[in-house]
Amino acid sequence: MPQLKWIPQIGGRTGPVYLAIADAIAGDIATGRLKAGMRLPTHRALAGALRVTIATITRAYAEAERRGLTEGTAGRGTFVRDRTHDSKPCLDDAPRAAGNIVDLSRSFPIDVPGVKAMIEQLLGEIGPARIAELVGPAPAFGLPAHREAGARWLSLRIGTADPARTAVLGGSQSAFLFAIAALALPGDTILAEALTHPNLRPVAKTLGVRLAGVEIDENGMIPEALAIACQRHRPKAVFVAPTFHSPTGSLMPYKRREMIVAVCRRFGVMIIEDDTNGLLDEQSVPLAALAPDNCIYISACAETTAGFVRLSYVHAPAAVMERSAGIASGPAALTSALSAELTTRLINSGGALRVAAWKRGVAEERRRLALDAFPTGDAVAHPGAPQLWLRLDRPWSGDGFSAAARQRGVCVAPASVFAIDPDAPKPDGVRIGLTAPEQGVDISEALSKLASLLRGEPGRAEATLAA
Repeated sequence: MPQLKWIPQIGGRTGPVYLAIADAIAGDIATGRLKAGMRLPTHRALAGALRVTIATITRAYAEAERRGLTEGTAGRGTFVRDRTHDSKPCLDDAPRAAGNIVDLSRSFPIDVPGVKAMIEQLLGEIGPARIAELVGPAPAFGLPAHREAGARWLSLRIGTADPARTAVLGGSQSAFLFAIAALALPGDTILAEALTHPNLRPVAKTLGVRLAGVEIDENGMIPEALAIACQRHRPKAVFVAPTFHSPTGSLMPYKRREMIVAVCRRFGVMIIEDDTNGLLDEQSVPLAALAPDNCIYISACAETTAGFVRLSYVHAPAAVMERSAGIASGPAALTSALSAELTTRLINSGGALRVAAWKRGVAEERRRLALDAFPTGDAVAHPGAPQLWLRLDRPWSGDGFSAAARQRGVCVAPASVFAIDPDAPKPDGVRIGLTAPEQGVDISEALSKLASLLRGEPGRAEATLAA
């Protein structure tokens, strides 16, 4: 076996091996052992050196890329990413000392008072014998009772949902993997908003599927741009988040939703709709309600129910379900049967709806705080949105503002974190999460620091970051 220039030191680390490898990459970048531009060992070579499977290395490299630590190029390999002027560390740093940094770079599930007591009560109702039966992964698509509860939950948004067309999967990344693998083969193309969910890219890369961005504006994906992209790329599907799009928080108007559906029907393209935050908005109509037979609908539960739930419900056309049992039973898509049972009982008892209503109220309170901090119209946040999009103009760029904010003790996520194509036209700005979970965090103070930074001209160091 050839001598490798770099092998991660993972001895003594706890948790999954792939995460230990990704953490080692982060640590070695921080210490300078790994430098920008350095090529990492091939999947096969590193798997042999560590005596793990190639799949483990693939997951580790995908996780490192998700964190912004590395970037891969087909046919060339995986390289350490140059992050000199990049604020992505705000999204994935090693644990920080409490109080030093307020992390608004991520959209956390809001912690609901009393939900732990609710879960303890539900566990007591389930009982030790049943809990023992539920430990471990659920069958493909989930147990019948869990699928029925999922269908009732989805019916709140899309009308009548069929349990036979409902799958109970892991978190949002598992749902993305299921949907893309069901529709596309390696080498196929999936379209998505030019700025999209950061978990979508590593999933597409894992599956060998190409992502192509579609231009967006303040109302989301532009139908005319979608039509041009469909002609150019002949995609297998369009991934779209019309309700509280991440990162811009846009809320697509009803007329545009109709136009998006019409374009997809005209070109024979399936829709993958991410409606994770849909229940935080009571007025919008999901695309799946307009095109139930042409849409795979995804609703991840952590954002609107208990934050501990890493579970998603997916509603898909019957033909997709028939050919996708193998995908749903794979380890990347499976969820815990116990988590599914707890979520089922939350739904059946009405607790899930109460939690969602409470979260909607908290999100609205924090949105008002944010808009008070940015009264000039640069900030965009619709009622109920768990995040705020701060539009930026020169001299600021998203990366520059993010890096300068980090120096003031606040982490935000720049547009580059979400970009499919760094060189394509796209809005510039930063996403500010309004759901920081740390106890005692004064979100008003953090927002005030950001507003002060926006109002002031960049100093010499900040001007360098802004350029």
